[in-house]
Amino acid sequence: MCVATTVGLAFSANFFTFFLFYELLTLATYPLVVHKQTPAALAAGRRYLLTLLGGGTALLLVLVLLEVHAPGLEFTAGGALDGRFSDLGVVVLVALGLLGFGTKAAVMPFHRWLPTAMVAPTPVSALLHAVAVVKAGVFGFVRLFGYVVGPAELTGVGAGVVVASIAAVTIVASNGFAGAYARTSHGVSATAVAGTGTAMERDYDHATAVHPEDLEDPAANRAAVEMLGVPEDALGRPLREVLDLPPLLSLLEPVSATAFTDLSAGITFDASYITWIATANSLRPISIPILSRFRVFEIRPPSAPDALSLAESIVRQKHADMAIQGFKPPSRKVAVWLAHLTPRAQLRALDEAYARAVAAGRLEITKPDIPAYYLMEDEAAPGQGQVLH
Repeated sequence: MCVATTVGLAFSANFFTFFLFYELLTLATYPLVVHKQTPAALAAGRRYLLTLLGGGTALLLVLVLLEVHAPGLEFTAGGALDGRFSDLGVVVLVALGLLGFGTKAAVMPFHRWLPTAMVAPTPVSALLHAVAVVKAGVFGFVRLFGYVVGPAELTGVGAGVVVASIAAVTIVASNGFAGAYARTSHGVSATAVAGTGTAMERDYDHATAVHPEDLEDPAANRAAVEMLGVPEDALGRPLREVLDLPPLLSLLEPVSATAFTDLSAGITFDASYITWIATANSLRPISIPILSRFRVFEIRPPSAPDALSLAESIVRQKHADMAIQGFKPPSRKVAVWLAHLTPRAQLRALDEAYARAVAAGRLEITKPDIPAYYLMEDEAAPGQGQVLH
């Protein structure tokens, strides 16, 4: 049903059929959200319906306006209004569209239904996030702004700037909240090992192990268990008491994995053919039962000569990619200055160095062009220059 309504939505030729399948998708996915029938699942289902049907009400008004002022309107690339709406009418359509599609696309501040809906089984979460529901909202923006209103009308009434500004604000605000919940990501980003009471912090420049005692913080637990879909009575308890370890162990054990049961779907299948690959920056916080089910390979950091060779290769490739006419190839010293950094950090440092050199009117990189926090020197910013592999 969910897939059928999504396909119908994708192939809709006008706003009427689009709206029909758009609302059917909400109703078709509701039973999946409340599948577990727990108080948390039912509460998530109520929020899901109220938010998405509320947005649907705004889209119903859009449909009424279109049928009154432009009956029989078909989706047309570049817009289909043809001057049948006044400037005020276009603004109203845009405002209602932002409200209607923003709810299903989980745009801030209409996003709260999405994390609460994660109480549903994992396959449903994937459906909500990546396959149907959120993508339907995003697709709705494309249809309304690109095939109904059109870029020319948006620009003519100044709505294009407003829409872009709203997008920028929501992106910045959501990233700010994500940063505030960075501690929560310790428990969420490694759900496969969360049952052991440990987790790994993933950082783009350097990763460090998070010890079990760090997960005893009730505030961190509250956000983590909400995002992991754990029942309300688990809030404030250590994650090792909340998440169940035996199913994970049985899945990793070849003998018991031959008849593994997916509790959310009620299906038993042979999982012994799956090869599990995990990464960690330290073995200390990983429990013995988990560790005993893996073959451990240690990847050591590169030696100093290897790191320098890698840095030289990155510097050469970056220079070729920049392709700035007349720019002098960086000397070997540049690689020496950057060799202690990870490859990603080296690329960022080179981007900034090229930008500073060009802005200063020079066609070569000098040491001052590289920000001090990338350099292993006393004047480097605290904690920024000591990035190790």
